[in-house]
Amino acid sequence: MLAALPVLLSVILVLALGQLLSRTILKEASFWQGMSKLSYWVLFPALLFKTVSQSDFTGMQIDAVVIAMLIGLFGVLIITWIIGAQAKLSNADLSSVLQGAFRHNGFMALAIIAGLFGEAGVEIGTLCIAILVPPSNVLSVCVLIYLNKRNDKVNTGQLLAKEIARNPLILAILAGVIAKYMPLPTPAFLLETTGLLGRGALPALLLAVGAGVQFTSSIKGAIIPLGIALLAKTLIFPAIMVVTAMSFGISGLTLQIIAIFGVMPTAVSSYALARELDGNASLMAEIISFQTLLSLPVMLIWLSLLP
Repeated sequence: MLAALPVLLSVILVLALGQLLSRTILKEASFWQGMSKLSYWVLFPALLFKTVSQSDFTGMQIDAVVIAMLIGLFGVLIITWIIGAQAKLSNADLSSVLQGAFRHNGFMALAIIAGLFGEAGVEIGTLCIAILVPPSNVLSVCVLIYLNKRNDKVNTGQLLAKEIARNPLILAILAGVIAKYMPLPTPAFLLETTGLLGRGALPALLLAVGAGVQFTSSIKGAIIPLGIALLAKTLIFPAIMVVTAMSFGISGLTLQIIAIFGVMPTAVSSYALARELDGNASLMAEIISFQTLLSLPVMLIWLSLLP
């Protein structure tokens, strides 16, 4: 798929620019933390709200997309858990590997999809985010609590409610759905405001992701868990979703976008959750970095293999 090369190169260059800036004129970690927070709490939710509220999902085979993505989500969780158990990973390592297996970076996915397929692709990509974000966030909390804190007196329901209530992506999607089906049209000033904010989301997020790529000497002791996480993300997750989607008759643009989501690196917020719930945070950082580097060439291979 040679037409994708310019888009992939542009994404790589923006990621590399973020890394370069973080090592030269913008070395302050507080700057990148602020940019990540701004993007996560304001810019990307604005983009999601605008897209969801204005999208027309007619004829998108929504039921089949939901089934394919959820089967992929639970399938990669189960398979990776079995592999991790056979490899005798510690609970902390396994919890980080599992986050690396089934979570995704929707920011990167939308940036690539927008460049490749335009507005039609962004609508389908937003639908995929709406399908994956709620269950993947809930599963992350449940998995980390079960593996790392099941002997502690942790209120799982309270933690889940907190995670959902403070997740701006879930709230933005819900707000967009409400606005879409309200009997009155969404005010034009609100659409203009969210549209203006949303246009800054993808480049800001890519710069922040690029700045966050880092590797440590601890990688020598984490080859096996890192390898499992990379295998799950580059092969198992996309394979399950693509095969399931094709079995339901999904093809063309929708199938390509499903494959893109399958190979996207795990969410950057996985690191914070691993640190909060006693996962292996340093391993989580390595998984995020390596998956970010590998996701783009692997995505190109997957797109070239699709019928």
